Amino acid sequence: MIAYTEPWSASRELGPPRVHRVVITGGPCAGKTTAMSKLSLSLQNMGFAVYVVPELATMTITGGANPGGMAKTEFIAWETAILRAQLHLEDTFAEIAARCSPDKHSVLVCDRGTMDVLAYVGLDNFNEILEENQWTIPQLRDNY
Repeated sequence: MIAYTEPWSASRELGPPRVHRVVITGGPCAGKTTAMSKLSLSLQNMGFAVYVVPELATMTITGGANPGGMAKTEFIAWETAILRAQLHLEDTFAEIAARCSPDKHSVLVCDRGTMDVLAYVGLDNFNEILEENQWTIPQLRDNY
């Protein structure tokens, strides 16, 4: 005799529907796109609504920004703008997920995240960015 097992239910295990955030990070050609694709499909198969938050640095580069040709101060200003926009974009996607999928758990899969800026500007510059914008590392890191 084969026993029937009920399919896994996100709502049964995770409580009331809410928006979860996951960040995929890594260097160029590290497999982020492949990982995001597989993760998104797996989450959808488990019953989650999945929203993929695009990478802002690439969007601005394809839109005309040239970070490789920027002076240090310009580069740091660009990274600061990226960080500010990342926070806003993630919050916008979270609002969309909450309003468009109110009856199920949603997952934001973020292509890079707020802490990625640290890897590109270094700790001293990152700390200056945090201080100027009144942000903290836990505030940025703990969204995921």
